[in-house]
Amino acid sequence: VVSWGGRAMGFVVNPVKPMRSASTTFVANPVKPVRSARTTGSSRRRVRVVTMVTTPQPADADQPEPPPKLDFLAGIARPERYRSSDWARNLNNFSRSLVIRRIQSHVFFTVCTCAVIALVNEVNKDFSIFHLSETPHKILGVPASLLLLFRTKSSYDRFWEGRKLWGTLINRCRNLASFAVSSMDNPRPVVSLTAAFAYLLGQHLQGKVRMDEMPIKLREEDYDLIAKGGNVPYRIASRIRDEIKDIGPKGELPASAVRISMEGDVTTLMDVMGACERIVKTPVPLPYSRHTSRFLSLYAMTLPFILVDSQGLKTIVGVAMITWALFAIEEIAHMIEDPFTDKSFSLPLAAYAETIHGSCEQIIGHPLTWDYEEPIEYVEQVDDIAELEEEEEEEEEPEDPPPPKHPDGIEIRFP
Repeated sequence: VVSWGGRAMGFVVNPVKPMRSASTTFVANPVKPVRSARTTGSSRRRVRVVTMVTTPQPADADQPEPPPKLDFLAGIARPERYRSSDWARNLNNFSRSLVIRRIQSHVFFTVCTCAVIALVNEVNKDFSIFHLSETPHKILGVPASLLLLFRTKSSYDRFWEGRKLWGTLINRCRNLASFAVSSMDNPRPVVSLTAAFAYLLGQHLQGKVRMDEMPIKLREEDYDLIAKGGNVPYRIASRIRDEIKDIGPKGELPASAVRISMEGDVTTLMDVMGACERIVKTPVPLPYSRHTSRFLSLYAMTLPFILVDSQGLKTIVGVAMITWALFAIEEIAHMIEDPFTDKSFSLPLAAYAETIHGSCEQIIGHPLTWDYEEPIEYVEQVDDIAELEEEEEEEEEPEDPPPPKHPDGIEIRFP
């Protein structure tokens, strides 16, 4: 398990050919500071070496060699999903429902109106206004159902489109970071800007940009660019494009092909940003939402005139159930209409940005919270820390100065 600062960065699986009837033990050596030949001053790296100790045992010729077993510790954190067995718990926390709290005033007003009508009907049963036909409400029940269906479907389509856009963003950011690491001599600026783009886009869609919520170390010129305000994600995407315009042929692919592919990824980032802004700035048409709300309100408030003649005071309970069901469906459509808010029922943009952040750190091989000036050296395999220190000390020994020369050009040699 490779980790920096408490964050699990990834898992390294080295294929090892198993020995027949052998016991294998993994021993973690204590952490020791290792000085790199490239570092200067007091800059030091900490390396933890894991040594595999294999103890051979007598082999049995008749016993077949067991197949290798690999236990994978990495996986996707599965979100909470509804299960049929949760019905009791959902009924228990019915009063704490967020939807109930948002529609309680509307339901309360309708139920109070129904209670007044039911009480007046009990006092004077011959009042003619309470004896209405149920035919209009039967006919209007179909349009009410269609209005709720279209309203909910349009909101969920916007919600699902936002999720697909951020899925595309995650894939493109990973591709961009991979190309930067494999094709650039210094991929850190591009990788850091790519991870920062995800955080800044989420904050931009929520109408707030806070640098304290972005755990990424950028350059001073990048911070100055963010401080200018405006459309910050667009500025970051433009800076990424400036960084890759002079890409060198580090990898096997030609530099032009790599640059074109990376520019395509940056273009996709801008397209995703524009599509998300379109969802935020284009709500469901207000006349449609207002007409649906008025229709349901009048339908629910006139419903007691149809039921009170036959149900009496029991109409209050029936109207409360009907209004809760209708108004809750309408409110759910309002809640998911904008999938990019900072509410609990919206898309978890911060979690998606952390996914991109973790992927970029795994691709580049070190945390993005490090300073740019901190030297980085990749060690593929370390067998003995003491030998590594001795080799680095030998490399750092100064060379012998050249022999002095006589002013007349005669070379002076010492025995």
